[in-house]
Amino acid sequence: MIKKKRRNPKPSTTKVLLRILGIDLSITSTGYCIMDMKGVVKIGSIKTKPNKASFDPWDDQSRYIRVVKPLIGFIDAYKIQKIFIEAPAFGAFDMSGRQAMLRGVFMQELYEYVHGHRAKNIVGLYPVNIAPTKLKKFITGTGTAKKNLMGESIRRRFPIELQNVSFTNDDEIDAYCLAKFGQVSILVSTGKVDIKTLPKFQQQALKGFY
Repeated sequence: MIKKKRRNPKPSTTKVLLRILGIDLSITSTGYCIMDMKGVVKIGSIKTKPNKASFDPWDDQSRYIRVVKPLIGFIDAYKIQKIFIEAPAFGAFDMSGRQAMLRGVFMQELYEYVHGHRAKNIVGLYPVNIAPTKLKKFITGTGTAKKNLMGESIRRRFPIELQNVSFTNDDEIDAYCLAKFGQVSILVSTGKVDIKTLPKFQQQALKGFY
């Protein structure tokens, strides 16, 4: 009997698109946006409310965990390779309290995920901090733009990408803007987009990120 040679399966030619997670951290409403090089994959917000029924000294800690756990879950489920997060606005109200604590819990959980899973992309998963003024300039053209202009600007600049995307609050808009900043900076740094083809204000905002 002649044995037939077993053919080795051909390697898959399907390209895995790099996925980005944009995060606008907040204990009350954290916006998130998962995006690849083609557009939005998932967008939403994670909301928490204080427990007013009874005094619980651990209530804030519980809320931090309820915000952070789903974000870490997204990193695993969607194979996130880059994270872009809004840098703290120093001097902002409550930055020394809850916001700072929430950021600390997120970084600790992310550290444990990266090292616990022995992730190959340890450097890539370290969050890239985007200053609010840089983000506003990248989206609107000015670093001092009012909050409402962010939503108006993205609808005007990216109408095709956003035609089937709906936002329920400003936190989701901010998360989209962070992911978009990350997407464009990666496209520029990998040579997929020529920086000179972007508006001058976006070139200035992206300086140092490509």
